[in-house]
Amino acid sequence: MPVQDLGGLVVDLPHLDLVLTVAGELRQDLTFGRPDELPDLRLARVPVSADVPESAFVDPEQLDLVLAQLRRWCAARFGGWTPEMGKDRPLENIFALGHPKSLGALVAEPADAPSTTSALANAGAGVRVTMLDVRLDVDLAAASGAEVPQVAGHGRFVKGVIGGLAPGAHVSVRPVLDAGGRGNTWDVVRALAAAVREDQAQVVNLSIGCRTADGEPPFVLRRAVEVLGEQTLIVAAAGNRWADPAVAQRSQPTWPATLPGVVAVGAAAAEFSPQLPWVDYLAPGVDIVSTFLSDVATKEQPLATFHGFAKWSGTSFAAAHLTGAVAAALPSSGSARAALADLASTEGSGITRYRWQEV
Repeated sequence: MPVQDLGGLVVDLPHLDLVLTVAGELRQDLTFGRPDELPDLRLARVPVSADVPESAFVDPEQLDLVLAQLRRWCAARFGGWTPEMGKDRPLENIFALGHPKSLGALVAEPADAPSTTSALANAGAGVRVTMLDVRLDVDLAAASGAEVPQVAGHGRFVKGVIGGLAPGAHVSVRPVLDAGGRGNTWDVVRALAAAVREDQAQVVNLSIGCRTADGEPPFVLRRAVEVLGEQTLIVAAAGNRWADPAVAQRSQPTWPATLPGVVAVGAAAAEFSPQLPWVDYLAPGVDIVSTFLSDVATKEQPLATFHGFAKWSGTSFAAAHLTGAVAAALPSSGSARAALADLASTEGSGITRYRWQEV
């Protein structure tokens, strides 16, 4: 009988045995696999699968049902208390969250290499930056056949923006998304923990994000930020939105940008950038030129050929700009947070505090 993968439950590590025992009793129709543990974050991911006939329909919301059953069981027996748990959610690069009707400038266009740079050659010397993004060496042919999605060049573009502002910084890339810009929250937090523990990153750039149906933060991302946010500056893109303010998607929070402890970055003077209270800073994110794919056309620009550079817009690149600027300023400021405060108070830095007001 074929096995259908239903995803993963993420559980507070101290209560893993309790959850597995109860889950096994409540749902004997499902199989709970060997946990993958992250002791640094006190988390474990439990793979869940179902043995079903090929013609059988399996509810895609099975994990939600399992979580609801577990919470009811625990609350009934422990005076309303339930262990912290959630599910491993899908996550995308921020560009992929845009809607085709509102892409506009969010389509990458071929560009020439920048002729000059204002950054000093040693700007950011000794600073450690880690970015979580699309892998740089994606197999373009395997990614989509004859059509290469522009998101396949997202990681290269983000790294180019950071490196253009802080060429002396050491920028590590931890791939967490495939060439289509898709991944999951568990891989992201594993990479985030490794960025702090192994890379000793002073700044981590996340030009990626997800939205949830209930508007609540994914448990796994919340825990990671709570534990790691004091050890490194976590910078995240605020997300790209529909231009129509009547569309509910425009006001939905983007995680992890919306989490306390994360620096949420929007694009200055950009209609696609969210105008919401949880945005912290604005940085340049319109018509940015940076490194890109070479000798390819993209699905979005099938009649144009890219030769290593592109012009692109999005909050992904506003976040990358802020990350690069902080890295460049960090040696003289003493810390990433001090560098960010200095930049926000310096006229002409391109980085400003966002002040929300209802219109």
